[in-house]
Amino acid sequence: MTCVVGDITRKDLGLAPKDLKRVRDTATEAWHLAAIYDLAIAESLAYKVNVDGTTHVLDLCESIKNFRMLVHFSTCYVSGLRTGRILEDELEMGQSFKNHYESTKFKSEVLVRECMDRLPAMIIRPAIVIGDSVTGNTDKYDGPYPVIRLLAMAEARNLLIKGFRMPIVGQGDTKLNLVPIDYVVNGAVHLSGQKESVGGTFQLADPNPITVRELFENLYRVFGLGRPIGALPSAVMETTLMIPGADKLLGMSRESVIYMDHKVVYDTAKTQKPSKARASNARTCPTICPISWSSSGTTCHSKAGPNTSEGRNFKRWPEEPSVSATAPRCERASSPARVPSCRSDATILAPAAAAKSIKTAASPKATPSSKKWRLKWPRMRKNA
Repeated sequence: MTCVVGDITRKDLGLAPKDLKRVRDTATEAWHLAAIYDLAIAESLAYKVNVDGTTHVLDLCESIKNFRMLVHFSTCYVSGLRTGRILEDELEMGQSFKNHYESTKFKSEVLVRECMDRLPAMIIRPAIVIGDSVTGNTDKYDGPYPVIRLLAMAEARNLLIKGFRMPIVGQGDTKLNLVPIDYVVNGAVHLSGQKESVGGTFQLADPNPITVRELFENLYRVFGLGRPIGALPSAVMETTLMIPGADKLLGMSRESVIYMDHKVVYDTAKTQKPSKARASNARTCPTICPISWSSSGTTCHSKAGPNTSEGRNFKRWPEEPSVSATAPRCERASSPARVPSCRSDATILAPAAAAKSIKTAASPKATPSSKKWRLKWPRMRKNA
């Protein structure tokens, strides 16, 4: 495999003439994941990367001699402000959008669909992607992570009062669809190997997601807080987050609050439907169950990233022997007959607030204030 550097905002991806010729002569597949994912991104930049970038990728794919497949990564949230059940084949339903990220990813998917009559392609729509289901590592701090980071930092500074009760944000019965990155990768790899996937759209989402209340209840319990008391209206939270610096203080961006009240369910019938070649097998998909915790644990380190001073340092709870002994590990599909699956117990690692807390967590004399946490995934459900 040869790596070349390009820029999707430029024609021919900005490739050097020699590299461009090599791609056109030898490439057979394109996996388009490059995009702007910031919910607060300006429209002009979002359009330049997500829409113009997709146009340039499609143009290049059409110029490749022996092209076989484009795997385009979209998002479940091209549904915008629609509510209720969203089917995988639905796209242009007259919806409005919560932000420029959603609207430009929508336009990007429209472009791909318009090319499907002359270009073999498939569309992957992940839900909210979180850390690896085996190691818990993540280098992407959005979704539930800002709140977790805030609680971890407060705990490290002994600012949390045991048993203190705090409200949740938004309507507690809203579904929050979270999926681990390796499940998304395994699912996409598997689907791309199926002939019947050409021309299809697949939502890699949890068919039975947790609610906002369940997430807050479990996080509060892990950090020694009491059960949530009441609910803070999302409109109040959005107004509060308009105050300069409030987003960093509260661990939540104003653009993400609306998702706490957005009542939507993403249908995964096509994604989970077994192919004719493996009719006896069923697809599996994870869901989150309550978080467990104890007062001892280990420290896990992943690669440092450019957007954090302490690098990617995480704390987590040790494996529970009674659970991990029978938990199947996530595995990449090695053949079209194998269906990707996720292990029934996984960790999502909380960022350490400072080097001191990391050192304490790694020490055998860990104190109660160095508690660590994890989200558990229960045994997989089989869906025919």
